[in-house]
Amino acid sequence: TYNLTWFAIGRAYDYGSNTVQIKSVDTNSEETIILDTFTPPTNVWASYYVTFTPNQTSEYLIYFEGIIPGSSGDASTALQHIQIEAISSYVTITIVNAWFGKSYVNEGIDVTSTVQSLVDSQSSFDVSTATLGDPSLQGLLYLWFNYIINDGSTTFLGPIIAGSRVIVNLSYDPLTIYSAWWGSQYNVLGTSVTSTVQNSLGSDYYIWAAVEVFGDPQNGVKKYLWVTYSDFTGVQNTVVVTELYYIYII
Repeated sequence: TYNLTWFAIGRAYDYGSNTVQIKSVDTNSEETIILDTFTPPTNVWASYYVTFTPNQTSEYLIYFEGIIPGSSGDASTALQHIQIEAISSYVTITIVNAWFGKSYVNEGIDVTSTVQSLVDSQSSFDVSTATLGDPSLQGLLYLWFNYIINDGSTTFLGPIIAGSRVIVNLSYDPLTIYSAWWGSQYNVLGTSVTSTVQNSLGSDYYIWAAVEVFGDPQNGVKKYLWVTYSDFTGVQNTVVVTELYYIYII
């Protein structure tokens, strides 16, 4: 499995960005596969990545191709910092079963296929009725699920209270924590808790957004925890949870 990363920006005037396709060509069979299609913004360099697994018995040519022809106008896209690297620690997460409700398997709904879809397609997801569906129950709701990494043993996670967030790490390598902020307004009101989050993730698979963990920089004010991180792709993401909720990592 390989990870291809790059930066792109479109022309800032006239016809703007050219939409680009990334293609993989098998030099033996000449089979062409479109790995990704993107149209970059025109005001800032944007980072992109795509992960793919080629047939190891072949040689491949990878190229970027603008799909808007010159006859339609001078749409242009610039590229830089194109890198490709093998991912030896890439993992597959299989959701064995998942349940969302008030009590495990008794009150609630089966969300196995929903959680599997979220794990396959998103770097993180909210534990909420908007994401998982509405079990039509009053009171606090929780998520429980069993999952397998590659062909290993089954891990059980839960109960995860609704309002929390789950980060999906498709690698044996730990997440890289760039920054963490605890307070009522990001990077303005509150305090940096980067080292606390880094140390916490060294031994645990969750972070509790609470004064018991981070102290109270604003007594009597509702606070939030922001965490900016990257996984093996190097792409940065930021998640936020309200005070007293959790960030889990699988």
